Amino acid sequence: MTDLIEARTKKNFFTEMMFLANTTGVDQKEYIKNIIELARLLKKYLKDRDLIKKIEFEPNKYWKSIANKKSIYNIDGGQLSLSIPGSASFGIRVGVLRNRPGDQSDNWCDFSESQTLTSNLVDRDNSHYEQQEEEFVMKYDKMLTGSRMIMEASEVVKQQLGKGKWDKPSTNDIIYLHGPIAYESTMYHLATDEENPIPPFKKEFCKTLFPDINNVFFKDLKKKELDIEFRYFLPLYSEILKQIQASKIPTYGVVERIGGVVSPGPVMNAVIDELFHNQTKRSYGRLYELKLKKLERTWDIKPVGTPSDGNEIEKKFKRRSVKDDIIFDLILDPGEYISPVQIIKQPEGKWPRGKYSYVSMHSHLAEPFATFLKVSEDKRPFRIETLNVLDSYDEDMKLTFHSAKLLPQYCFPLGLDTVDKLSKVPSWLRNSMRSNYINNLLRKTLESNASKQQINMMLKSFVSGRNWWVRPK
Repeated sequence: MTDLIEARTKKNFFTEMMFLANTTGVDQKEYIKNIIELARLLKKYLKDRDLIKKIEFEPNKYWKSIANKKSIYNIDGGQLSLSIPGSASFGIRVGVLRNRPGDQSDNWCDFSESQTLTSNLVDRDNSHYEQQEEEFVMKYDKMLTGSRMIMEASEVVKQQLGKGKWDKPSTNDIIYLHGPIAYESTMYHLATDEENPIPPFKKEFCKTLFPDINNVFFKDLKKKELDIEFRYFLPLYSEILKQIQASKIPTYGVVERIGGVVSPGPVMNAVIDELFHNQTKRSYGRLYELKLKKLERTWDIKPVGTPSDGNEIEKKFKRRSVKDDIIFDLILDPGEYISPVQIIKQPEGKWPRGKYSYVSMHSHLAEPFATFLKVSEDKRPFRIETLNVLDSYDEDMKLTFHSAKLLPQYCFPLGLDTVDKLSKVPSWLRNSMRSNYINNLLRKTLESNASKQQINMMLKSFVSGRNWWVRPK
């Protein structure tokens, strides 16, 4: 009889596994067989050590138990951009949706937002701002993405401290951020690029990120009064993450889609290390990072095998690429999640080098704890991250699970799905701006006595999915 793990490999979205197998030249049948064996083995180990937790779905009982007792804060951001040639993002918006399940008053649900134009982000007086090289434009886009991440993380701190629209939340409340609670910092730190320097943030913008500049972890930030050296992504983000970590308000980042094809992924890599107490000193291995940052192991368990056994399992993953959400979909049943495990997002090999004072801040960056929660057999489990595992963790997972069950066709926390839509620039505004742009450009083209070929090229450039017209016939 086919067991559940084998049956799950027949799901439609497991075709991605077949694609990965094909690109690596692995026989697909053999690939599936080995992935099933890996999943069975890891599920057994996790079960034996009581590391898989189960949530019972009891909607009526659960929602009544927390009625009018808990505030839920949902945070997400977006960038304003238009689908027209040559356009770039020119605005960033961060929204916060607060709701209280069971509250019968008019204040049971409320929304707040903050926004800024990208022209108010960068300090033109201290940079080569007018560069037009393609590489510079790409890095400038990355800077805008980093700016949104900073604003989202800063909003978390503001809500934790009660510096937003509402009073300070209690430890019984919860804060969700749409996306990781911590990103890999060096990916967005472009200050030391000598060929295409990225401008620093404006001092006025930086001051809005900290509710109290006198109450910061990194004293140089306060002492230097936001000198240019500290007005880049890494020092700002490092400080904000430390403030999030210090709070006792339950705070979680919920990752909707898992990118990349690294195998094993960050969570599975940590799971293997914890299960086998792997002592191998790889160049940038997890144990090396734990010792370097003076972090403790997450799970206080007896190892399930020898370190060499762990090495063999890790090699199997590297030979058969499989993303974390896929392998955990095989392992977990609906309503299950693994005990949180600390992952490494700021590896020493990627730390920035140089004489700048903020470089040392990177070594103190908080590393998140992560789990995967499976809501339904129809959808992949999603990753949940936190910088501080509190006593309320299991209760917080129960809330996350029941909230995600409110969207049966989507299986994602309802509040985050709602604030995601509220934080995006409304389509009526985006479409009207695009229409005005097109009409104005068409009028000026006709007034310039352009040729028929030039007019046709201009019109085709506005067609959605316009790659078709440049293909050879």
